[in-house]
Amino acid sequence: MNKELMNYILGIKKAEAIAEKVVLLPYLPLKMFKDKFEKIEGTFAGSTQYKGFTASSQGQRLTFINTGPGSAAVGDLVLWLKDLAKKLLLAGSVGALDPELALGDYLLPVEAIAGEGFSQYLLQNAKQRFLEAPRVTIQDGLWERCEKLPVRKGVVYTIGALNAEENVFLELLRTQGVAALDMETSAFYAAAEKAAIPALALHYVSDLPLRQPFYQKPDKADQLKINYALEGFPQTIIDLILSL
Repeated sequence: MNKELMNYILGIKKAEAIAEKVVLLPYLPLKMFKDKFEKIEGTFAGSTQYKGFTASSQGQRLTFINTGPGSAAVGDLVLWLKDLAKKLLLAGSVGALDPELALGDYLLPVEAIAGEGFSQYLLQNAKQRFLEAPRVTIQDGLWERCEKLPVRKGVVYTIGALNAEENVFLELLRTQGVAALDMETSAFYAAAEKAAIPALALHYVSDLPLRQPFYQKPDKADQLKINYALEGFPQTIIDLILSL
């Protein structure tokens, strides 16, 4: 471990501050997960946006880190955790394109299409960007750990620009078998593969881009579905990382 780097990034001075099993949270607040533990071993925050805590459950130590949104924030941290983490879980949200996915559903990405890179949406047309995007897949043997959980599996497209969420492009993705959009999964899987760390992502469906834009507030019925999903999501994530 590069102590100077990790002290700057996470505010930790010893490798033991980070558990071997780590959950990365691009959007969800740490408090949602802290509330599931009776005792917190320690919290940390460096000179960056990253902050987190470590706690124990069922005799296993777990670390949760809020990364902030975006592929670079997640991918960089995965690489920095190379000498510390043995298992990784990304817990975030997706916008569903598959009509069989509903608000509040849990989705496990078995493949992520790397549509990262804001400038590429300005230099290429949408179809070209999709066709040329590399793909990264879930590592062998990890999906089986989720078979008993109430989750769906599918392909996600990690988008690099909210301005690209136009219906013509979203319809293209849907017709090509893309189940949902997010902004981190392809970077997470690619970085984990590079770092040789077993990694799994699990997201909840937070919006339906083909039905309404991301900036429109959901109605009361839709918000209830999202709230219900979020009530059970932290414990599902904890159970999943414990099983890895």
